[in-house]
Amino acid sequence: MGIAFAVIFVLLTLSSASALAAGTPVGARAVSHPGMLATSAAISVVKNVGVGKAPTSVAYDPSNKDIYVADSGAGKVSVINGATNLVVKTLTVGAQPETLLYNPHNARMYVLNLGSDSVTVIRSNNTIAATVPISAISLFNMVYDPANGAVYVLSYAFVPPSSILYNLSKINPTTNAVTKITVGAGASSTLYDPATQDLVVADSSANELSIVNSSTNAVTTVTLLTGKYPASLLYNPANKDVYVLDAGYGSKGTAKTGNVSVLSSSNKIVATLKVAKLPISATLDPASNEVFVVSLGSPNATTGQYPNGVVSVIGPKNTVVATVKVGKEAFLSSYDPATQDMYVPCAQSNATYVINGTTNVLVGSPIPSKQYPVVGLYDPATKDMLVFGDSNTTGKPQTTNMTVISTTNTRLTTLILGKGPVGGFAYDPTNLDAYCSNEAAATVSVIH
Repeated sequence: MGIAFAVIFVLLTLSSASALAAGTPVGARAVSHPGMLATSAAISVVKNVGVGKAPTSVAYDPSNKDIYVADSGAGKVSVINGATNLVVKTLTVGAQPETLLYNPHNARMYVLNLGSDSVTVIRSNNTIAATVPISAISLFNMVYDPANGAVYVLSYAFVPPSSILYNLSKINPTTNAVTKITVGAGASSTLYDPATQDLVVADSSANELSIVNSSTNAVTTVTLLTGKYPASLLYNPANKDVYVLDAGYGSKGTAKTGNVSVLSSSNKIVATLKVAKLPISATLDPASNEVFVVSLGSPNATTGQYPNGVVSVIGPKNTVVATVKVGKEAFLSSYDPATQDMYVPCAQSNATYVINGTTNVLVGSPIPSKQYPVVGLYDPATKDMLVFGDSNTTGKPQTTNMTVISTTNTRLTTLILGKGPVGGFAYDPTNLDAYCSNEAAATVSVIH
C-alpha cells in the first residue's frame, strides 16, 4: 500500500463490449447484512463496461451527460453514454493519459497525457479540438480557473546543464495558446483561490508558495514561517483562508509534529498550527466550517506497519479544536452531508472510523471492511457512503471490494468490483450511477 495510490484519488476529483469483472455476474446483487435499509437494498454492480488498457481517471461531462475514462495503458479515452452505459466512442489521445478535467467555460474535457507531455482537448460532440504540447519532463496536475476560463497545468522541465525549471502552463480556453509562468522549486500542487482569484502553488523544495495573478500572470512569493515541504492545499470559504499542509516538519517543531500554514486572502501567513506527523490530506466540513486534517505518520522501517492515524480538527478561527485518533494507515477523509459526519478509511486497520461532525468524537465502533479501505465516496441517490479498497497490496491484481455504509453508520453490504487497483471515480447526477475504474480488469464498474 503506497502514498501514490491515495494521491491519485486527491487529484481526483470527484474523476465497448461488457467485460465481466472476475466473479461478478452482470446485475448480480451484493451480499446483504442485517439492518440493511430499504433504500440501500438495491445497490449493486449493474454492469462492468469494458474499456481500454489500465483505465485510471473517470469524469462526468454535464454538457452531454457522457462519462469519460482515461485508458492510460492504451493512449485512448473511452466515452460511455450515460443513458445506455455503453462505450459510444474511443478517442486516440497522447501517451499515458492519466487525468481528466472538465472545463465549464467552453464545455470541453481536458486530458493530461503524462507520457507525451501534452493535453488533449475534447469537444462535447466527442471530437478532438486540439492536442496542446507542454514542453516539460513531466506533468503533475490540472486546475480550472473560473475567473478567466483557463486551464493550468503544473509541470517541470530540465534546463541544461543541471537545472530544473517548474512552470504553470496556462491554456487559453478559446485559442489553446499556452502561456508559461515560472513558479518555485518543487512545485507539487495547485489550487484556485476564489477570494483573491489567484492560483496558489505549493513549492515543496523552496518551502514557499507561488501566488499567480490570473489576470496579469504576475507571481508573488510567500515564504512559510515554520513549515517545510508544502504539499496539499484546501480553501475554506467561511474565512477565505487557504490551508497548506506541510509534509515535512517545521524548523521550530520536532520530528513528532507536522504543520498546517494558513494563508489569508491578503496573501500572508496568519497562523502556523501544529498537527500530528506527516499531514497528508484535508477535508472541509461545510456544516461547521471546520477543516479535518489527516496525519498518516511514518511506517515502521522493519514491519512496514503504520501507527494510528490522527485527525486534527481546525476551527474557522484557525485553532486546533479537537484531535481524534483513528486506525492505521489513514490517508483521506470524506464528508457525508446526510449524517454531517466525517469518514476516515484506515487501510491497515481494515476499517472506517466515523467522526461526529458536531462533537468531533468517534461514533461507535469502527466499521469493518474486507479489504484495505482507502477512500470514501458519498452517493447522493441513497445517501450512503461507499468505501473503496486498494486490491493491489500484494503486488498482484486482485478483485476489489466496496463497502456500503448507511446513514445509521452500519455496514450494509459488500460489492465485488473488477480486478484493481481502483483508478478513479465519477458520479452521474442524471442517471444516479456511480462509476469506478478497475485498472487490471480494464473495466468500469457501474454502481446503482
